[in-house]
Amino acid sequence: MLGYQSASRMELQSTGHRIVRSDQSRAMTTGIALLCGLLLLQLYLVWFKSFNWDEFLHYGHVFAARNGTLDAPFQVLHARILFWVPDAAASIVNQMRIARLFMFACTLVTLAAIYGLVQRFTNRENALLAAIAYLGAGYVFTQSFSIRADPMAAASLMSALYLMTSKVKPLASYFAAGALVGLASMITMKSIFYAPCFAGLAWLVWCENEDKRNILTCFAAAALAAGLSFGTIYLWHTSNLAPLPEQFSDTARFIAGGRRWILPEKFTALGYVMVQTARGLVFFVGMLCAVYAWRNQELSSAQKIALAGLAAPLLTLLFYRNTFPYFFVYLLAPVAVAISASWGLLVRRYGFYVVLVSFAAAPVILAVTTPRDVLVRQAALIEYVHSEYPQKTGYLARSSILPDYPRVISHLATGPGMAGYNLRKRPLIAEAFARGELPFILATGHLVLFGLQGVQDGEGFLPEDVAIMRDHYVQQWGPLYREGEQIEPTVGKQDVTIPRPGSYILEGNSVIVNGSLIEHGETAVLDAGSYSIECIQDCDRNTVLWRGDRLPGPPPVVPLGTFYTSF
Repeated sequence: MLGYQSASRMELQSTGHRIVRSDQSRAMTTGIALLCGLLLLQLYLVWFKSFNWDEFLHYGHVFAARNGTLDAPFQVLHARILFWVPDAAASIVNQMRIARLFMFACTLVTLAAIYGLVQRFTNRENALLAAIAYLGAGYVFTQSFSIRADPMAAASLMSALYLMTSKVKPLASYFAAGALVGLASMITMKSIFYAPCFAGLAWLVWCENEDKRNILTCFAAAALAAGLSFGTIYLWHTSNLAPLPEQFSDTARFIAGGRRWILPEKFTALGYVMVQTARGLVFFVGMLCAVYAWRNQELSSAQKIALAGLAAPLLTLLFYRNTFPYFFVYLLAPVAVAISASWGLLVRRYGFYVVLVSFAAAPVILAVTTPRDVLVRQAALIEYVHSEYPQKTGYLARSSILPDYPRVISHLATGPGMAGYNLRKRPLIAEAFARGELPFILATGHLVLFGLQGVQDGEGFLPEDVAIMRDHYVQQWGPLYREGEQIEPTVGKQDVTIPRPGSYILEGNSVIVNGSLIEHGETAVLDAGSYSIECIQDCDRNTVLWRGDRLPGPPPVVPLGTFYTSF
């Protein structure tokens, strides 16, 4: 047994005192209370923490699935799983809160699996500490309810690992475990990172059971169930997908896109590993103590191999680039089991309650310091655009901050997403503009803002797209740039190019367009071409010919600032 030693009286050395069974029960009650408290803090963040750009991207996949434009065969099963969420609430923000609640439920499943699996090696006290340590491990606390594949994959795979150790109807348990592995593999390809976990536990089960034929039957049942589950879900998911986009029809480009996550030239996510280490410092200390703890326990070689297998996913940090905060939700779940022996050592050295307080410190600080104003701006922006463009037109933004509207570039307008865009060498923005399908742009990312400012960035948009963004979009409020023509505050006449025929409405000072007077609020139908425009009085920066026949409505009355926080 690891950590504590169970007998007629359980003994825990804490500052030189012996704790009897009643004290052990009190400690367990306190630990459960702390776990519940941390979960309540998480529920507070579920409701009031702003949404990350990646959450908007993933929730946008749900609407793509609903309107038939989802085209990816892998990595987007969350769109099917969360298909029901838009019907559960009217506003986008409340819908995404409900999606977060689903992810929160997945985390509860993961915690239960950790608690159950640790008891395969040790007692329930260490199991409870392992669950608390995982929940409070830095980014796990703030990301385990995020709208991504990681909470779902962790819940599926940790449940499968737990079922492998079940002694109740083992054949049925292994079949269920295999089905969960197939499900997780459709949720995310990085399920392969758990392979050492399953191999280690399989070896432990093999060594501890004399009926080898029965164990082989269970292993075969698991493999069969995994294949059936994966195949069935794949066929169901791909039965009504839209055609693959151009860049994925080219095998070489597809492989190149996948390789960007493995051993990249710029390991840009390494900083998040450092931040995770600092925020989850107690968990990191437990990792450092794990091998020593293993050596000081009565463990068989098979148990040590199983624990090493559960810790093995940590090796992915050596070559896997996508180690952004949400990854630790997935990565650290089996590791929490592997290092569970450490908590018994720390309890004997520092005391049960000191260890509990150390677990709680980082989550409380993270909950208290989380900005509250960003969500207000996100909700205001979404509501305002919905009122201004109720027809759900196309738009450009860093991510799917309007998940129910189609984006002209469906991937993230950053990093790997922009690399794929540049590989295509197609001016998608200019093409959408020419079709009249891009009435506004949201400058919620630096590359989008660079394009609107006419800055040509090496990782940014193509020159043709930058020209359209710079010349034919005008900032109306905060991040909202609408299609229109800025009348410069100059004396005399100026030439303005109208790129497409259509209606334009004037906001601001009266102007003369090719000899015709247009006043504030008046509409003019203009053909494509160059126009000579002169202000009746001195124009200011608020004089704009907006595309359309309606002036912009009053913008939201909220303090301007960032529209995303960094995870």
